[in-house]
Amino acid sequence: MMKAFLTLISCSFFTTSYASSFDEYCPTSKLRFQNVLEASGMESTIETAVQLLDNPDSSKEEKYAALPMLGCSKDDAYSINLIAALDDSDRDIRGGAIIAMRYLRSEKTFPSLIEIITDKDEDENIRQIGSGTLSQIGGDNVEVALAIAEAARDTAQRPGTRFNHVFSLGRLTSRQSISELHTFLDDSDPNVAASSAVALAQHQIRAGVPYLVQAVLSPGTEYWMKMKAIRELERLTDREFQFSSLGNTYVKELYEAAQAEVFDWFEANKHEYDQEIP
Repeated sequence: MMKAFLTLISCSFFTTSYASSFDEYCPTSKLRFQNVLEASGMESTIETAVQLLDNPDSSKEEKYAALPMLGCSKDDAYSINLIAALDDSDRDIRGGAIIAMRYLRSEKTFPSLIEIITDKDEDENIRQIGSGTLSQIGGDNVEVALAIAEAARDTAQRPGTRFNHVFSLGRLTSRQSISELHTFLDDSDPNVAASSAVALAQHQIRAGVPYLVQAVLSPGTEYWMKMKAIRELERLTDREFQFSSLGNTYVKELYEAAQAEVFDWFEANKHEYDQEIP
């Protein structure tokens, strides 16, 4: 039972969203905390959660279940407890603390999260979760934008980790984040370049259209990334391409025809998109 639980919580971290909303995450976490404490007879209060995190003899299961209780409190006072959990040797506990910070939404956690995502010795998945959390709570904070961009430039990471950092950068709202996204458009990894083009498009920047086209036409861009690019291209240009109707099944003839349509359209209209990206 314990093994299955730990497998579940480990897998639940390494996705971009542990729960889709505060309303879903918090009730589910409270119920889990109650279930974990049922055998011990302890009350499932936030005070109990703090005690379990402070107690070196607490089990991993207890500590992991306690973390969301602090995040869901929305009380800045508990940021110190979540920050302390980032020093835990267990990556699942560190990840759980970062997810809880996403729901606490405290600027007091920014410096610690920035340290996590820019630490090249930190677990790659934990760094990715950290940038995802900062993308949801960082808003227009310039230091957050700079830190996520720094993490994305670390080419020692897996390509998938890098383009997820770029997507996180795209969720921020500062001019600095837009400026940083621009620097990834010519990245040597076509999927990182494509992710920056998609992120810029989501900020309604039409000058990014040539890079969306490049993402669609580049042989090095993953198919699913091409589909993201084509959706943004359609939205920005208010037209529909054959590409969007291909679905997940690769058919060479249809795929090549769809690419040719995008190429021909851009050749006829590229003069409209030659302005500098701000």
